[in-house]
Amino acid sequence: MSAPPLNTLRWRDHGVGLAFAAAYLTLLAATSVDVGVPRDESFYFYGAERAAGWYSGLLDSDVRSFSRAEIDRGFKYNHEHPVFMKSLFGLSHRLFVDVLGWVDDHALAYRLPTMVMASLSLWLAFLLGVLIHGRLAGLFAALALAFMPRLFFHGHLACFDTPVTFMWLAIAYFYLRAMRRRRWAVGAGVALGLGFATKLNIFFLPFTLLGVSLFDVWQYKRR
Repeated sequence: MSAPPLNTLRWRDHGVGLAFAAAYLTLLAATSVDVGVPRDESFYFYGAERAAGWYSGLLDSDVRSFSRAEIDRGFKYNHEHPVFMKSLFGLSHRLFVDVLGWVDDHALAYRLPTMVMASLSLWLAFLLGVLIHGRLAGLFAALALAFMPRLFFHGHLACFDTPVTFMWLAIAYFYLRAMRRRRWAVGAGVALGLGFATKLNIFFLPFTLLGVSLFDVWQYKRR
């Protein structure tokens, strides 16, 4: 007997989830000016600029970005955290402020990657709810996540807490799909890698999923 089937996702399910995400992103961006800069975020702004400077060096005619000195200059500061989000913070600021000129608020420009991930977390929560228990469960999951005060606050900040929440949900989503169709395993691996590049407490997730796998196998053999 095969594993219990998941509910089928329709295009409208993705549309509903992305509508939640778009509304939440609009709300986060509109309220960013009301959220001050915590101590940690100020360090990440500086680290983001250094990381963005390293990427800018790739465009130089005499590329030196891969020298030890340039790598240290770009990424040694705040080295206790992985580089993925600091890179996105810095590149977002360079793109939307320096290149396109679409954003005047420097803090908002740094924060946009976090806001996008916070918003897409609602989309993933909705999809997971639909897959496991139906659209009503998905609706409840997305709204419950959206109305969490801590997520709303951290969803504004150029920090790592909300991005790692998004990665946790993404890994769980791909993993759940991979338990039923093998082709999703590649996506699960990529999501796990990006999770490790986001924040190191992702380290605990594979052990949790291993427990889920063992339970799933036990249920399969029992049936």
